[in-house]
Amino acid sequence: MSVQYKAAETLLNLINRVTRGGLKAVMLNLVKDPPTVNDVPESFYNKYDCRRLMVEGRPVVRVRTQTGVEPQAALVYLAGGGGTMGPLQVHFDMVEHVAKLTGFDVYLAFYPLAPEHNALEARRWLDVVQERLTDDYPAERIFFGGDSSGANVAIAHTAHQVAIGFGVPAGVIAISPATGLADGEDRDIRLKAETDDPYLSVAMNDYIATVWGRDMDLSSGDYCPSGVDFEGFPPMMLFYGTHELFCPHDDKLVERIQAAGVELDVTRGEGLCHCWAVLGMLPEAKRAQRRMAEWMAARIGVEKEA
Repeated sequence: MSVQYKAAETLLNLINRVTRGGLKAVMLNLVKDPPTVNDVPESFYNKYDCRRLMVEGRPVVRVRTQTGVEPQAALVYLAGGGGTMGPLQVHFDMVEHVAKLTGFDVYLAFYPLAPEHNALEARRWLDVVQERLTDDYPAERIFFGGDSSGANVAIAHTAHQVAIGFGVPAGVIAISPATGLADGEDRDIRLKAETDDPYLSVAMNDYIATVWGRDMDLSSGDYCPSGVDFEGFPPMMLFYGTHELFCPHDDKLVERIQAAGVELDVTRGEGLCHCWAVLGMLPEAKRAQRRMAEWMAARIGVEKEA
C-alpha cells in the first residue's frame, strides 16, 4: 500500500469521525441527487479524435488518442455511480490514460440511469451498443469494462451474449463490482464489511436497490454479478479491495468465476478501498491501468511497450 493511499484513507476516516454522517452521508446524498453528465470534457474534443454516437437517445463517446493508426480493438467502458449518476473526473482521466496506453478506441458509454431506468434496461441498451459497434470491430476485438454498477452492467451484458451464443466479447474488466446485494441472509456480512469502508454504506446500497433495481428480481444476474452463470465466459480481469463493502462477496465471486473454468486475472488490493483501480492519482491505480492495457493487448495478440 502506497504512502499516498495511506494518507488519503487516514484523512477520510478522520472526516468520518468528526462530521455528522461523514462521507457515507455525502455519498448517499450524491446518489439521490446526482449531477447530470452526458459527454466527455470539451478538452477531449480539442486534443483527440472524438466521435459522439447516439444509441437509442443515449451518448456513446469514442476517444481515439492516436491519429494515422487504425485501432486494433475497442474498449467500451461504463463508469460506476450506483446506477444513478454519470462519470466523474477520475473516470475521464482513466479513459484518457487507457486509450493512450493501448492505442485502442475507448468508448465511454453513458448508459441509462435510475430513477428513470433500471439495471435491466441498461443491460439491454448495452446489447444495442455492441450491435452498433460490430460494424467497425469484430466481437472478438471488443472489450467491456466498468467499475461498481458499471462493472455489473458489463458483466450482465457479457452473460447475455454468452447465453445467446453470439457476439461474445474479447474479455471483461471489472473493477469493484457491486456484489452480494441480493443475499439477504448475508446482510450481517455487509454490515461488518462496512466498518472498513471509508465511504460506502449499506444504507446507500439499500437506496440503490429501490431505484436501480426497481421492478427487478434482485437475485438476477442483470442486477448483481452474484446471480450470473459464468460458464462459457471470455477471459476476465477483476480488481477490488479489502477495505470495501463488497469485499466478502467479491471473494465469493472470484470462487464462482474460477469454478466455472473462466480465465481470470484477479487483484485483491490489501487495505484498498472501493474502485481504487480507477483513482489515477494513486500509484496502485497507475499500475493497475497499465496492467489492464497489457492484458487487453495480450488477449488479441498485440505487443505493447513495457
